[in-house]
Amino acid sequence: MNQNYIYLLCFTIVCYSPGFSQNIGIGTASPHASALLDITHTGKGLLIPRMGTVNIAAISNPAKGLLVYDTIENQLMVNMGSNLAPDWQTIGSKSGWNLTGNSGTDANSQFIGTTDNVALNFKVNNQQAGKIEIGNSGNTSLGFEAAIAVSSGNNNSAFGAQALTSNTTGNFNTATGNQALRSNTTGGLNAANGSWALYSNTTGSYNTANGHSALYSNNGSYNVASGASALVSNVSGAYNAAVGAQAMFFNGGGNHNVAIGYRALYGNTGGAFNTANGVFAMNFNTIGVNNTATGSSALYSNTSGAVNSAYGNAAAYSNTTGSNNVGVGNNALYYNASGSYNTAVGNTAGNNAGTNPSNFTALGYNAGHLGSNSNTIEIGNSSVSWIGGNVGWSTYFSDERAKTDVNENVPGISFISKLRPVTYRLSLEMQQAVLGVADNNNWDGKYDIEQQVQSGFIAQEVEQAAKELNYDFIGVAAPIGNRKLYSMQYSAFVVPLVKAVQEQQQIIEKQQQKIDELSLQVQALLKKQ
Repeated sequence: MNQNYIYLLCFTIVCYSPGFSQNIGIGTASPHASALLDITHTGKGLLIPRMGTVNIAAISNPAKGLLVYDTIENQLMVNMGSNLAPDWQTIGSKSGWNLTGNSGTDANSQFIGTTDNVALNFKVNNQQAGKIEIGNSGNTSLGFEAAIAVSSGNNNSAFGAQALTSNTTGNFNTATGNQALRSNTTGGLNAANGSWALYSNTTGSYNTANGHSALYSNNGSYNVASGASALVSNVSGAYNAAVGAQAMFFNGGGNHNVAIGYRALYGNTGGAFNTANGVFAMNFNTIGVNNTATGSSALYSNTSGAVNSAYGNAAAYSNTTGSNNVGVGNNALYYNASGSYNTAVGNTAGNNAGTNPSNFTALGYNAGHLGSNSNTIEIGNSSVSWIGGNVGWSTYFSDERAKTDVNENVPGISFISKLRPVTYRLSLEMQQAVLGVADNNNWDGKYDIEQQVQSGFIAQEVEQAAKELNYDFIGVAAPIGNRKLYSMQYSAFVVPLVKAVQEQQQIIEKQQQKIDELSLQVQALLKKQ
């Protein structure tokens, strides 16, 4: 009999001796105080019973904590259940995952997770940091307190610290980023991608936010924000689309707006049905509605103006409260601030700085800077030398039904005889000096008009002639308001010319009558001879 067997036999005898209360050491004279049995050896171990898997399962009433070695699976087994309901589990790393990595794994049979319908939880510092559910719930979260409050909400995905952390019953939400959709409780079908995206949303639904703090304050629905701080202040606004960093930054309750570009519709608070496409487009709009701005800084200064359309870089740039304006072209209608019902089409077409006409139209490059008055139309700039078409110009006010206070008091010969027809050449430099502007832009043929010999009248002379006859002649427009140059309607000369011809005809007819009378008298005298 070997020494180890003797020691074990002695131990067994002692253990079953009544009143035994001291610990025993095998291979040591000083067994550890916490151990009932302390086996010490430098070259041998403890060998426990070995058997196959079937034999283990057949052990009758195994004690909880019973330890055996499974020779089939080559692993230690311990009963973690009771003697009536055994639960044999493995010990060691044979089927576990090592903290330093694993090798030789089988992707078809080995995994991290559960084999029953119980959610897989992850914790850090004993606090929830992730959860994967299956079945009808379909919720997935990863991150500190992500989706931690979900009660009956289904099909939500939260990735990031405190993402969807307050969600209780909201469904089909996706939150990716630190505190994305953090406050959401019942809102559903939202998508938030970015730190603090849709942070304050509680009940809003059908929102999409992409970017840091996008739709941060939102509680509205059907909004789309893509860009850092896009729609960041939106509270109740709905059906808005903002694409670009800080696009619609201050929007609170405005609805049905579209902003594309950095700071597009930046200052909008309650304006609705606006479309802004371009960097800084409608940057300062607050409550203006039904505006369309396409181009960098288009309608940049608009605050409350409504129903404006601006297409082009800085088109309608200065407009603040003006409404129903149309500016098409680079810097078109740039200076208009409060005037309404204006139309400017062409590069830099529009009124002059400091003017705010209404019902003003400018067509063509740099058109509109000669007068800039309300109820006027300017076509072309000062270099335009020909305007034409296939038919003549027609005016509505010729209709008898639109006339009142009709009088036949147009002077004819007396007015026409005072006119002085002249030839001349136009000086653009002198014209600009009168206007107080300098057109530094240049293009081929800009000064060709100065080479043309013009025929016409001197406006001031025509004005003086009409005054001498107390004739309110519409053909001369003196400087008024923003218009600093005289202008004339040459078509207006037709009426006094017709009158002059009529008066001449009357004179001719009277002279002819006198001639006829004298002719008869001559014939009568000849017959008497």
